[in-house]
Amino acid sequence: MDSCQIPSVSYSELLHDDEDTRKAAGLELVKSLDEYGACRLRDHGIAQDIIDNCFGKSWGFFERSLEEKVADFSNSGAMTASRFVPFGSEKIRDEPHLDETMEFQHGVYELEGTCKRNSFFAPYYYSFEGINDTNPLRVPPHIDPTTMLFNFQDSHGGLEVADLSNTTGCLSATSVERTANFIPVHCQPGEFLVLAGHVLRRLVPNVKHSVHRVKRPVGISGFHLNYWIVPDLDTSCDFGEKKEDVAAYLARVFPAALRNTVQA
Repeated sequence: MDSCQIPSVSYSELLHDDEDTRKAAGLELVKSLDEYGACRLRDHGIAQDIIDNCFGKSWGFFERSLEEKVADFSNSGAMTASRFVPFGSEKIRDEPHLDETMEFQHGVYELEGTCKRNSFFAPYYYSFEGINDTNPLRVPPHIDPTTMLFNFQDSHGGLEVADLSNTTGCLSATSVERTANFIPVHCQPGEFLVLAGHVLRRLVPNVKHSVHRVKRPVGISGFHLNYWIVPDLDTSCDFGEKKEDVAAYLARVFPAALRNTVQA
């Protein structure tokens, strides 16, 4: 399937002075979210050398032994605003994520004037060695408990998005996995992938959340860099008959987001 099937939207056009240009870009974005819960974003203004530096710095931490990584995390002084998740220790429907990550909450990396409350940055490290590495599926189909997630992939890519254009009703990962095609996404230079999370669908019911998975070649190492946001924890995110705020939602579906511990 053509990896360019996921539309590419210009961020600069979404903010353009010309109303018609803004409207056309906005309609393109909404259409893409309705069909895939995702789109590629270009003209975003993030310098490539910043992205390259994030990839480069990530190697220095994740290539070390687990003991060294746990010790560094424990001694970092940032445990109240970060979370180290060792390889395979996080699960989706009892299936382990074949990756590991260091997740930073906004207080760790914020720059004056640029911080978004309840925002997170996390390099996801995919490293597979040995004769038992035979399955390219690294993370099973799932929905993110976020508002939006921005995904920067290395040259191996791996993120695949479900085609939801003919899907209505229940959009659970389980039901979508049985019926939808998954489209590999390889962003062009200067693009990253935007994924709509379940919280966004609860706030804006006329868009769909993304159902996605990660499949990567066996025997290689590399990264996805993910940045995501959730609203203030007291924001109401009612959906159907379920009445709750963001804090209650996260406590129910993703309690790790509300605690800061080493998971081993």
